[in-house]
Amino acid sequence: MTSEIPVRFDNFNILNDNVEDIGAVRTDDGATIEQGMGVFAQLRTAFNYEAQDFRGLIGAVAPHRELQKNIDHVVETFAQPEVKEKLGVDPSLTGFQVAKGICDASGLQTKVFRPVYASGLSLPHRFNVGLLPERVPNWMERMADLAISVGRKYDIDELNLISSTREIGPDEKPGVEAGTPSEDYMQDKLETRLKAGQIRGEDLINSGKVFDKVSLTKTGEKTGEIAMQKAVERLVDSGLDVRKAKVLVFSVAGNWVQSIAQARLAFKSIYPGFDSNEDPQIYVVCDEFPAGETGQEPKTTHQNPASAIGNVVRKGMYLDDLKNNI
Repeated sequence: MTSEIPVRFDNFNILNDNVEDIGAVRTDDGATIEQGMGVFAQLRTAFNYEAQDFRGLIGAVAPHRELQKNIDHVVETFAQPEVKEKLGVDPSLTGFQVAKGICDASGLQTKVFRPVYASGLSLPHRFNVGLLPERVPNWMERMADLAISVGRKYDIDELNLISSTREIGPDEKPGVEAGTPSEDYMQDKLETRLKAGQIRGEDLINSGKVFDKVSLTKTGEKTGEIAMQKAVERLVDSGLDVRKAKVLVFSVAGNWVQSIAQARLAFKSIYPGFDSNEDPQIYVVCDEFPAGETGQEPKTTHQNPASAIGNVVRKGMYLDDLKNNI
């Protein structure tokens, strides 16, 4: 007897699954049913975008790079009766509720600990290096907590923080002075706490040294992708054996696809044989950050699903590129 398994970001099998089937259902023998019912087909229908390219779909669904600025556009589109009819959803649902349904079906906000190829594979107990890339302050704080939690269960020889020259301020995190270089924030707020092994809000008595080495790579680069490339090059120059290394990338729900794609590309540019299905070398771990039920939940505990929709498309683009260049 076959069982039905939803195709999602978190359980995506990069060798066997199709990105377009995310949100659809497959049977455990690998056959996909409900063809055309994936989240990307739904989004193309809702936003009247027929072409198959992800970049154009991003422009239709989330024209603003700052995801919060797309909320009204997404909710108003999904609220239209004709759109709900085309999608075959309950006409009594609000636009926000339709967005949440699609967000949840994608599985992008779910926690993962996996290699590129598939979920459910065995994990190494020891990693030669852990990578914590620069992101917005709240994301970096979450990644730091996650790194300490994971570091208490797995051996990580070195944790490397990767900074760019991007400036942050109070618009991203209250109390942060405008124009603060991200590398200074990582050094002042993260490096010391990571060395002490202290998770936010945890009693000091429970903390203790987790990593043998915590380092900060100040890349001097403006973008995260180039910063990752330079950081990886420095790690290899300092003696990391890229042919055998086991690498763990720390990320947050909603962004792990981009994080592991950037890191993997950087390593493969140095050694093309890096990471294979037979010998996985790079893994990613992220927390769970559920979509809110109302949109009024604190940003520190929930993701607004109407803003997450744009991220679903962006990460679909990254996953599609990753699959095509595996």
